[in-house]
Amino acid sequence: AYEISTRDWSSDVCSSDLPLTPEVQPRLAQLLSYTKGFSDLQSNIDSPEAAQVKQMLSQLAPADYKQRVEELGMMGNYEHGTHVTGIALAGNPYAKLVVGRLEFDYHLQPDPCPTREGAERDAKAARDTVAFFRRHQVRVVNMSWGGDVRSIEGALEQCGLGKTPEDRKATAREYFEISRKALTQAFAGAPEILFVAAAGNSNNDPNFVEDLPAAIELPNVLTVGAVDLAGDEASFTSYGSVVKVHANGYQVESFLPGGKRVALSGTSMAAPQVTGLAAKLLAVNPALRPQDLVRIITETGDRTADGRRNLMNPKRALEAAKAAVRH
Repeated sequence: AYEISTRDWSSDVCSSDLPLTPEVQPRLAQLLSYTKGFSDLQSNIDSPEAAQVKQMLSQLAPADYKQRVEELGMMGNYEHGTHVTGIALAGNPYAKLVVGRLEFDYHLQPDPCPTREGAERDAKAARDTVAFFRRHQVRVVNMSWGGDVRSIEGALEQCGLGKTPEDRKATAREYFEISRKALTQAFAGAPEILFVAAAGNSNNDPNFVEDLPAAIELPNVLTVGAVDLAGDEASFTSYGSVVKVHANGYQVESFLPGGKRVALSGTSMAAPQVTGLAAKLLAVNPALRPQDLVRIITETGDRTADGRRNLMNPKRALEAAKAAVRH
């Protein structure tokens, strides 16, 4: 069982599937095509959808900008969870799904604006969600989402909060530390669960930019970077010492709400491949602990000489899990 939900605060606008407004429903097919086009542009793919997005942006009147961008954010919230879920469940008929839903604001002007009360509510929600997973005996949690202190600082500035940049920096740090502490304590308090985190799509070191949850270092947290179809690091993937394993995050096909399939790119698409592999290892050896899963997945990967990339190897990982049963 695992949780599928999500968004990337720093780049992708993604969350578990949210209902669409009546105004957007008639244009669903077009908006889904736009989100595919933006994903292709990020991956440097010259597709019809990418060309359609370029044309739309080039002809966009200033008065329509806010509406169009917010609609695209809404579409990300609408489709991301289903797409990630399809990747994580692929090829595993024994998997059971437990959903932990995250909702994120898609408006250009933050609504609501950051507050200490909001940070405390988010912290409580993190603790309650992990407790929910424990009650349902979840073994692996997929986390294709993230956020950093700079995003909070930017939201404070957009909301006109804080007298000076220094004030906003200090306030953002205060709110961020509330989230960091809550998430770290919640994960540490569930040692029987493996938490799989997407590294992020900002081409940064999660430790340096303090990305959560990717930069949380615990025995039961595994951070995943993305490679392209050639096995090279994807241009967008974050990297660094906390990124222990990589999976394909380039044009990964999965489901959208309603059953249509589409290929999207991002570390959000790489992480659930590792989540799915961990679930398969548990299917053949339920006695494996999170630290065993981390060890098997990382040690059986195909590591490059420079150490930057460690591509997961499902066949070798499953052989190692089966061997652990015999011993």
